[in-house]
Amino acid sequence: MDKEAILSAYNSFKEKFAGFLNFEDIPYIRYEVDKNYNPKTEGREIKCLLIAESPPPVGYFYDNDFSRRRPLRAEIFKLLNIEYSKSGLFDFKKRGCFLIDAIKLRIRKKTNGKKLHHSDLLELADCSAGLLRKEIDKLRPKEIWIMGRVAKRSFLQAFSDFKGESDYNRLREAMVDWENDENVPRFNIGSNKVLLTRLPFWRLETWKKQTKLMKREIILC
Repeated sequence: MDKEAILSAYNSFKEKFAGFLNFEDIPYIRYEVDKNYNPKTEGREIKCLLIAESPPPVGYFYDNDFSRRRPLRAEIFKLLNIEYSKSGLFDFKKRGCFLIDAIKLRIRKKTNGKKLHHSDLLELADCSAGLLRKEIDKLRPKEIWIMGRVAKRSFLQAFSDFKGESDYNRLREAMVDWENDENVPRFNIGSNKVLLTRLPFWRLETWKKQTKLMKREIILC
């Protein structure tokens, strides 16, 4: 995916979300994510494709700054028993893991006294669905982790041609905050095996309970 494809997907939102979306610094392009961290570039299968909401306002999952704790990266590395260091990014890749964002641009939730509402995020998620579908079809992962409500919304929109199928409807109704299930909830959408979790943050009890089940049931390598 190139910069032009990303910018064209969001071009119509430039005026509406002025100040909220960063059209200049696109982390996926800046860090050459596909070239440097996609397991397929080395002929490996993508065992697990993780779909997050969007790049953070500062920092990035694939940046080389490990002097600060990036909550998303730290929690995923902890779950997979990967060392929190630069070498950990390549260990993540060697295990067949790859992380992408549903929304490709950095988002500021507040700017100039204005606040971005959840409905705005869902609108951005919908407009990101076309890019997301193309990515997933190209990557052909063995399993997909959808992390959080916004990523779930974008995924459902991307695969709306499967509306009416039982697992599509189950996923649409499923809560990202599950914690009392005896098994990790899974779904089959087309040829994709999908798992739904909340966004991982170590302070949240829901995420802690989810990781216990995932550690018990998920084997990535």
